[in-house]
Amino acid sequence: MSAGTFTQADLLAREQPAASSHAAFAARLHTWLTARPHLHDQSAMVGPTRYAGAIVPAGAEPPEGITLSTAAAACHLAGLELRVGSVEAVDPSGRAAYIPAKAAQLLGLNEIEAFAVLFTPSPTTALGRLQRLTNTENCPAP
Repeated sequence: MSAGTFTQADLLAREQPAASSHAAFAARLHTWLTARPHLHDQSAMVGPTRYAGAIVPAGAEPPEGITLSTAAAACHLAGLELRVGSVEAVDPSGRAAYIPAKAAQLLGLNEIEAFAVLFTPSPTTALGRLQRLTNTENCPAP
């Protein structure tokens, strides 16, 4: 583990927001991805690899040709910087987080739920599963 990074256990041990904020974030993410089908690709966290090293700045639209997985898009919407070919997202203070673990934390998912939502190969399936999280009754409790 390099300086400035932390493990999945560190991420998941952090205080979780209330279930309603998880549902609100899931709704925001769903809306954002639905409006940008051209950049939603589950085949790589941040891709394609021909753009290796390219940065997706926090708070900006991804550069032309860059695609994001559901997990990477969640981190991007949370204000983290992404880099093509990397599985880490970086916060404004320079701390790095493993993209799927951070996305699971943001959405309030346990490991099984995270696998189902974040690692499905189909963007359509990922969006459908994400849509179900927008209902606070379906969102995991903190």
